[in-house]
Amino acid sequence: MMIKDDSATASLLDLKAQHWRGTPSPELPEKWEPGQPKTFYVFADERRNYSGVFLTKDHLYRFSFKEIHDWNDASISAHPICGWGTGPFSWWQQLARALGRTWSASPKHDLMVLLGYIEGSSSRFAFADYLNTDDPKSLVTQGTFQAPDSGELVAFANDAKLDVFYKNNSGYLMMMIEPLSPASNPSSPL
Repeated sequence: MMIKDDSATASLLDLKAQHWRGTPSPELPEKWEPGQPKTFYVFADERRNYSGVFLTKDHLYRFSFKEIHDWNDASISAHPICGWGTGPFSWWQQLARALGRTWSASPKHDLMVLLGYIEGSSSRFAFADYLNTDDPKSLVTQGTFQAPDSGELVAFANDAKLDVFYKNNSGYLMMMIEPLSPASNPSSPL
């Protein structure tokens, strides 16, 4: 793969070198109180973006996207909330979309929708399912969710599960997570 030598590419590579972590955090979780937001980057071309943010089961958290930069699946412009969107798509893109969703981490969600899980847990969730709106196409970029388990939050774009499908993705976002309080009535759409 050839990397263009321009300042935008260099800046992205610098950002990724500073912020992307491909392994779980070795650090022990610290005490984390409401009103203390934490931010981390999610890169679309990585299958695992370890956040360094440790969540507590059944506690409520507010999330928001502070920056979204060119969230793409190959040449298809996407969004972490609504994925590929509504098109129009060529016949081969429609076929790729159908096959990609079948082999993705969450077939019920569109390709490139931002998913998360707790390290060590098998449950996956889409941040779009927790938006503060009834219309995911409204591109609202904040919501509230309840942690399904305790552990480190990992985020990634929904794509076919093989690394080769992630390597044609591009873009990144900055995500902010803030604890609210323990949930009073635990429930989850998972």
